[in-house]
Amino acid sequence: MKGLELLNNPFLNKGSAFIGEEREKWFVIY
Repeated sequence: MKGLELLNNPFLNKGSAFIGEEREKWFVIY
C-alpha cells in the first residue's frame, strides 16, 4: 500500500494515529 493511500484511509489511521510529525514520518518511510 502506498503512503498516501495509507494516510488517507480513515479505516487505518482513524485520524489519530497519523498527525503532525507522525504523518511526516510515515510519508517518508513509504
